[in-house]
Amino acid sequence: MTDKSHQCVIVGIAGASASGKSLIASTLYREIRDQVGGEHIGVIPEDAYYKDQSHLTMEERVKTNYDHPSAMDHDLLLQHLQAVKAGQDIELPGYSHVEHTPP
Repeated sequence: MTDKSHQCVIVGIAGASASGKSLIASTLYREIRDQVGGEHIGVIPEDAYYKDQSHLTMEERVKTNYDHPSAMDHDLLLQHLQAVKAGQDIELPGYSHVEHTPP
């Protein structure tokens, strides 16, 4: 029998920009949180993993295609997902959509 106290399920929600992914994630979070408790569930938004653009001028930053996969730090996201799966805590990176840099 599997020890369910240490099981981790990761659900990925994919879709185009502004397609409702965050709405679905927050709705699922609230529903599951109400059933199992808040300490057992979390949301990891991909928006937190945009690459740092501070080395670029603001003019260059606004020209960046933030919908392209190369705009994301997927290596760090994968490391964090693996850590969560292993039962470890992570600290989400921050990102300013105004400055296109970490806060």
